[in-house]
Parts: sequence; structure tokens; C-alpha cells
Amino acid sequence: MSEAPNTSTTVTSTPNILNVITPPLYPAHNNHHHHHHQHIRDYRKGNWTPEETLILITAKKLDDERRVTTTATTSSSRAGGELRWKWVENYCWSAGCLRSQNQCNDKWDNLLRDYKKVRDYQLQAHNQNRPSYWAMDKTQRKQRNLPSNMLPNIYEALNDVVQRKHVPHKQPPLALPPPPPPPPPPPRPLSPPPPPPGINQLDVFVYLAFF
Repeated sequence: MSEAPNTSTTVTSTPNILNVITPPLYPAHNNHHHHHHQHIRDYRKGNWTPEETLILITAKKLDDERRVTTTATTSSSRAGGELRWKWVENYCWSAGCLRSQNQCNDKWDNLLRDYKKVRDYQLQAHNQNRPSYWAMDKTQRKQRNLPSNMLPNIYEALNDVVQRKHVPHKQPPLALPPPPPPPPPPPRPLSPPPPPPGINQLDVFVYLAFF
């Protein structure tokens, strides 16, 4: 009687084969999460420095130009689909201003409010013989309910952005109307009436000379 075949080799080899062909899913998944954690931004808090403020103003100016270009073209670029203030935040981060989009939005609103106060006061001061904003100290500015610490370079940068927004964009030239039709030709001169009957040839010439 023959012995049954020994299958121990097949049983012991199967786990080894499975261990080789089964990919390690969990380590790769964990690495994926670590990759995201490395990109979490640590936003800076506290008062804005003049350098940060100028970076924000530049970002806002470029964002205005970007959105005008995106609107004028029919192509849908990725930049055009991004949120407005997220784009500003990304620009600020690339320039070293580590602020969030909400911080940028709030700061911009405050900057515009202070800019308009100074601008309106300067217009009135010129007409009413008041001291210039730039000639007053902080106490005098507060007494007039004005921003106490607006810097000239920041004011000029804000003024540039505001003026750009109020300048109308170039429109394609309108088609010229068609030229008017030529005037009608002048009327032909009236021919003289025929000479009365019964006159000779010489009288005809004399008669025609009067016409």
C-alpha cells in the first residue's frame, strides 16, 4: 500500500509567498498623513510691521491685476479659480509675511478705512487752511479723530492701488460710423427758351447772349 503524498511543503511555503506579494499598506498611509502635517502653516500674530503691510498692499495690487486679466480672457486658469484672499495669503507667505487670509482681509479693511480718513482730511485741510496731516503729531491727529500712525510710504502705496481701481480699463475702440453718402450732383443749367419765330440768325445770337 503506497503512502499518501506529503503536503507539508505546500502548507509551509504559502505564508512565505503571501508575505512577499502583500504590500505594506499602513506605513505608506501614515507617510501620507505626515506629508500633510508638514504643510500646516503657523501664522504670525500681533501687530503688523511696516514691511508686512507693504507686502500686503503689493499682494492686493497684484491680485486686482490678476483678476482683471482673468476676467478679460476666456481661459480658466488655476489662479483665476482660487479664492481671492487665499491668493493674497499665498503671495504674502512667499514674500515672508506669515499671515492668514483672514488676517490679510481684516488688515486691508483697516488700511482702507485709515487711508480714506487721511485722504478726506487732506482735501479739506487744503481748502480750509488746516494743518497737514503729516505736520501733526500723534496727539493732534487723535484730537481730530484721525489715524495716529499712518506712514507716508504706506499712504502712497495705498493711494496707488485705489487710483488704479478707479482708472477705467481700456476698451476696444468703437467702430467708426460709415461715411455719409455723397451729395447729389448740382442741377443742370436751364436751357434758354427757343427764340420767338420770325427773327433772323443775327437776332438769334443777340437773343441768346442775354441768357
